[in-house]
Amino acid sequence: MKHTHFNLKKKLGFLALGIAFSFSTQAQCTLSISPVSTTICSGAALTLTNNGISNYNWSTGAITASIIVTPTITTTYTLSAKVTASCTATASLVVTVDHTPTITAVSASSAVCAGKGDVITAGGASTYTISGGLTSGLSFTPGATASYTVKGSNVCGTASTVITITVNTLPTIGGSVNNPTVCNGSPVIFNGSGSASGYTWTNGVTNNATFTPGSTTNYTVTGASAQGCIATAVVGVTVVVTPNTPPVASPTAVCAGSSSTLSAVGATGYTWNVSPPAYTSNLVVTPVGTTTYTLYRINGACSSTAMVTVVMNPLPPLQILNPSPTPVCVGQSVNITAVGGITYTWSPGGFQTSAITVYPNQTTVFTATASNANCNVSASATVTILPSPAITISSSTLEICKGASITLTASGAASYTWSAAPVSPISTPNGTTITVQTPTTTLYTVNGTGTNGCDGVQSTYVIVDPAPNQTVSVVNPGGYICAGSTGTLSAVLPVGATTPVYNWNTGATTSKIYVNPPSQTVYTVTATYTNTGCKTVATGTLAVFISTFVVTQPPAFCMGQSATLTAIGPATSYSWSGGLGTASTAVISPTNNTPYYVTGITGNCSTTKTINITVNPLPVLTLALGRTTICRLEVGSIMASGTSTSYVWDDAETTASISITPTVSTGYTVTGTDANGCIRTVTITQFVSACLGLEELSGNVGDLLTIYPNPSNGEFTIQADAAMNIRIVNEVGQVVKQTSLTENNKQLNVNNLASGIYFIIVEKDGNKATKKVVVNR
Repeated sequence: MKHTHFNLKKKLGFLALGIAFSFSTQAQCTLSISPVSTTICSGAALTLTNNGISNYNWSTGAITASIIVTPTITTTYTLSAKVTASCTATASLVVTVDHTPTITAVSASSAVCAGKGDVITAGGASTYTISGGLTSGLSFTPGATASYTVKGSNVCGTASTVITITVNTLPTIGGSVNNPTVCNGSPVIFNGSGSASGYTWTNGVTNNATFTPGSTTNYTVTGASAQGCIATAVVGVTVVVTPNTPPVASPTAVCAGSSSTLSAVGATGYTWNVSPPAYTSNLVVTPVGTTTYTLYRINGACSSTAMVTVVMNPLPPLQILNPSPTPVCVGQSVNITAVGGITYTWSPGGFQTSAITVYPNQTTVFTATASNANCNVSASATVTILPSPAITISSSTLEICKGASITLTASGAASYTWSAAPVSPISTPNGTTITVQTPTTTLYTVNGTGTNGCDGVQSTYVIVDPAPNQTVSVVNPGGYICAGSTGTLSAVLPVGATTPVYNWNTGATTSKIYVNPPSQTVYTVTATYTNTGCKTVATGTLAVFISTFVVTQPPAFCMGQSATLTAIGPATSYSWSGGLGTASTAVISPTNNTPYYVTGITGNCSTTKTINITVNPLPVLTLALGRTTICRLEVGSIMASGTSTSYVWDDAETTASISITPTVSTGYTVTGTDANGCIRTVTITQFVSACLGLEELSGNVGDLLTIYPNPSNGEFTIQADAAMNIRIVNEVGQVVKQTSLTENNKQLNVNNLASGIYFIIVEKDGNKATKKVVVNR
């Protein structure tokens, strides 16, 4: 925003105040004059208004808010007026004055020749129309002299003008030639005619002068009128070529009886002076001597005559002497001679001498062609060939296997001689039939002589199919296997050989077999080529190594005993099962029937044997007391029972039961032996009581022991004044508890004893004492 500063001293007259204020002017302080469109036609009135509010001052002198103007030329109008109370502005407006158009029209040429184009260009207006549908600035061709009206328009009106274009006529032109068709080389005269003032010809022709055309051509004559307009005319002359190419003869020289072809070109018609006349361009003639031929040629009205000569040469006096000798057998020589020529060529054979020697294999006609340098002549002679015997070789087959024999029989001749390649012995080479045996494919040839003395030959191959050249290899180290192992045998062929069909004596049909013989065995394989049927047989032997060691072992023994197993034989080392080592012997202590295994090793082979060990159990042995406790000096009894068959007591008695009278509790031992000789030993204690109630302890050991309560309910306390060993034994003599009292622990609590009588046996310093306790539950 623009700010205007006022000095209040000056504007308000308050000079003493000395205070300045700033006021903002109106942003709309712009004076504009209407209307916006300011183009009018000459003589028209226009009202000018503005956006001022007062103090109007127009450049025309008017002081009103609006004015009406009627300018005749383009004029600028200026106004000064207040736009706001505090703003005065100035504005100008240009009023453009248009007039009715003044039309101009010009043409490129005011006069043109007929058929030529012209252009009318109009000016002075905004848009134009031209009579005849023409367009300003575009070319057109007027047909005759004419006037054209050009109208032009603008916003102020329409005006027109007229323009005339003169069209001049072309002159009348004609042309002629005294001879429109001539032979080449003949002259003609061209003349121009018409209304032109002069005539000009193309291609070097001069009007009304002699001219020789070179070929058929059109000639143009041009003439101009007084106004410069040009017209033309065309005159054509046809030039007919007079035949002038000479005829030719091919060949130009012939031998007697031969023909030559006469050829001519360049004419449309031909006549040869032969009898009868020939009317063709090409003529074949056979002269009887050297002859000249005349040809008359025409080409339209033009004609000419030419000649061609054909020379005739004489033939050589050829003669062939009789062939000698004749007839002959195939392959024999025959001499033939020709005379009368200078050079000779024979067929067949291509020989080029007068005398030839030939060896025909069939009756043949030989022809000699003789030349005397100009002409050739041919003569022939026949050489007759006697037939050779047609020999055949027959056999039941011409393909055999190697090693077989074959019989060949010849026929068709009177006598025969046989040979072979490569050389193979033939027992009777001069016979009709031969029987041979050849190791390889062989060509057999028989030469036969017929009754006419001529020889014949025939050959045939006897194909010898090879049998499979094979061997059998044993694919095992050393050529043997260990007993129980698998061996491999292979039928081996040479590298690159055809694979045959195999048949082993095991029934296998593959080249490689796997076998497990119990002992050394011979294996046979037959190989057969399927395409020929030829066979070969090969064998291979497979040895079997059998280890033969033995193991000594004890008979059955009793549980708990030891035994020694010993391996004896050819093995070099052994391996026992169960970690028993690798020695030849092993010590065992089985607790039940157990198999043991030992492997004997020799080289790569090994044999394992099984040793079954029988372990007899110990006999069942049970001791029973008549009474568990007896009174001192009372007789008791002990009964042994079980599977033993004999008994021995520690007092040497050998009965199953014994009577005893111990004074103190005593242990008795018996040894029982069963039928296998196995022994078991059992001990039982017979307790002895004084039968006075609670038994007193012997010696002073009992004085150190206190047991309470007694009887008890299964729990009692044993207390001692000294360390001692203690055993608690039930009524059947079984020790149910065994312990000791120490210096630091002299009291023992016994719990959970079942109801019954128990004996407490104490020992100290070799002294023993027994005390009975009763448990009642």
